[in-house]
Amino acid sequence: MKRAVKIFVFLIFCSKIFGICLEECIKLAIMNNTEIFLAGQDLEIAKSKLNQAKTVNFPKLQLGAYYNRYNLNYPAIFSSAIGAFNLEENSQFLYGTRIVLTQPLYTGGKNKTLIKQAEQNLLSAKSVYLTMKNRLIYNVRKSYVDVIYLKKKHNILKNAISQIEKIKGKGKEGILYKNTKQLHEIEIKLTDAIFKLNSIVDTEFIDIEKIENTLEVPEENFLEEDVQKYIVIALEKRPEFSGLRAREFIDSLSVELGKNFRFPNIDLFSTYDYLKPSQGGWLSNFQVGMSLSIPLFDGGARWQQLKEKNALFKKTKALVGSKEEEIKREVMEALEKLKLSQKFYELAGKQKEEFSMPVKAIPEDIERWKEANFDILDAERKFILAKFYLSYVTGEDIEKY
Repeated sequence: MKRAVKIFVFLIFCSKIFGICLEECIKLAIMNNTEIFLAGQDLEIAKSKLNQAKTVNFPKLQLGAYYNRYNLNYPAIFSSAIGAFNLEENSQFLYGTRIVLTQPLYTGGKNKTLIKQAEQNLLSAKSVYLTMKNRLIYNVRKSYVDVIYLKKKHNILKNAISQIEKIKGKGKEGILYKNTKQLHEIEIKLTDAIFKLNSIVDTEFIDIEKIENTLEVPEENFLEEDVQKYIVIALEKRPEFSGLRAREFIDSLSVELGKNFRFPNIDLFSTYDYLKPSQGGWLSNFQVGMSLSIPLFDGGARWQQLKEKNALFKKTKALVGSKEEEIKREVMEALEKLKLSQKFYELAGKQKEEFSMPVKAIPEDIERWKEANFDILDAERKFILAKFYLSYVTGEDIEKY
């Protein structure tokens, strides 16, 4: 916790002096997000429950004290909360201390199953936490990209307006008005984008000027054979799928646990009493033994519970299969979008290279220059967002943060 606070203070300090980049925005968003915090607490609770479940096989040791007052006119077996004693005539009281040791020896697999369930519940809680983190990373990236590319368009428009104003002569008013109007529209979009980014990062307000362009256009080529590779990565790292698989295993263990109720419970117990009756000195009793309990009939309640657990297991199994197909489709869609955006980016780049500004430019030339730059910015933005979306559907970047 102290380390997280130090990182938070350091990032805020750096953002005030040097500006802030995408990686810092993501780290700040993760530290400040309430849902991430709550999911992290659920994860800690699941860890505690696992540690609690592991104690079922440990021996239990209890220390107690007791005092009983009574009046008997004949020898009798006196029964109380502490056990039974052969008491003498005219006894009045009995007091002492007792140590009890209990150790489970055999439960028909019930304790082992409970521990496995707690382990899978921990995996399920972790998957919820990582799912939220994965979604938050993607949302920060999208908002950050919007801010960066709106800033770039804003600068291009200001430059174009400045160049058009320098051109002498008439005929530029219409183009100048069009670009001025477009500049105001982009300023509105840029304001919305920076406020949206700040709401996601949820820290002290970050000015537009502080946002640094640290985005890089993907350099690798994405081929047809990459589909199976990314599907394998997604099925391994996508937290939603891991959570469903954990839940499927939990439900299967619940079915096994329901079947185990027919098995007997065997416990080892040992007691040691150090007691003092009213008619004598201090005495001690020691007892050790084993207890066996076998469930015979409960009106069919456990049988109905087993039927319910079987139905839940089948339901979860169907959800796992459905989620697997959904992830495969998402990966295929993301790769297809990525390949198309890559082609669009390359085409826009070639078109920009073919454009050349005349020595004596007119407003129409500057307009074409602006449009060519807008095209390459739009293509670049779509290409980067497509790569971020692929990272989201595969879950491959979660471990970085």
